[in-house]
Amino acid sequence: MHKTFISYHHKNEQDLKDEIIRKGLEGGEFIDKSVSDGDIDTNLEEDRIMRIIREEFLQDSSVVMVLIGEETSQRPFINSEIQAGLWGSNPTGLIGVVRDEVYERIYTETTCTYSGCNCGSSLNVPTNEFVNKIPNLIYRNYFLLEDNKDTAPHFKNSDAYASEYSGAN
Repeated sequence: MHKTFISYHHKNEQDLKDEIIRKGLEGGEFIDKSVSDGDIDTNLEEDRIMRIIREEFLQDSSVVMVLIGEETSQRPFINSEIQAGLWGSNPTGLIGVVRDEVYERIYTETTCTYSGCNCGSSLNVPTNEFVNKIPNLIYRNYFLLEDNKDTAPHFKNSDAYASEYSGAN
């Protein structure tokens, strides 16, 4: 069972978080290590807030799940929480869960026709809106892989340090 830190915009993605928690708890998939409203005094300095998040919530988490909605990439602590999970002596896994209506706008579907691959796989290609909706560290993961691919115009989730999924999955 994974201890999962869920990073999200509390105002806009609370319903998605609640649904994921309900499904995860029913299936015994994970333990929720998220920050809830009221857990941390928001009047503290950002450095102090991040220290509390690292020491009390992320420290023993095995994965950071980022819920991606309309305003997630603009939220002040999202990238800091991702960074805190990925770096240090005990890095976590990273998963992005994109709200369905956002997922449909940030990707278009195509089929691989690259001659060196010719696999015919269904591919999700980022649209121009991808950059505005995906938090920076997840966005950088995607384009780092794109820059380093050598055999095909796509990669598997197992090649990435961050995977993204539609909220419906």
